[in-house]
Amino acid sequence: MAIGAVTGCGVGMSPEHRDALAKIQQIGGVINFAEGGYRVDLSSTQAVDDDLACLKDIDNLKEVDLRGTLVTDAGAQHLKAIPNLEFIRLERCNMTREGVDDLKQAMPEVDVMY
Repeated sequence: MAIGAVTGCGVGMSPEHRDALAKIQQIGGVINFAEGGYRVDLSSTQAVDDDLACLKDIDNLKEVDLRGTLVTDAGAQHLKAIPNLEFIRLERCNMTREGVDDLKQAMPEVDVMY
């Protein structure tokens, strides 16, 4: 799917934002725009920690689904850099309970499912 085909994409998008959306699609993720923000679904992809670095460049990112990915505790550092994040799904990924607890402590306003 072309970046322009993502609902909510339009004129005024930064090059970093556009590149981040392209990266997500390249690794098999799905991007949706709803309720005033973006939702990135990387569930059941081969996403790894470094793939999450681009998420900070997606303006108004509200939700990230990492179920069944290869993401570990190190990937949580990238999630902490997302300012408007509201919800993260981490079931069946490679994060430890300690890593999830650290993420929850660093981002108490975010609903984290593990």
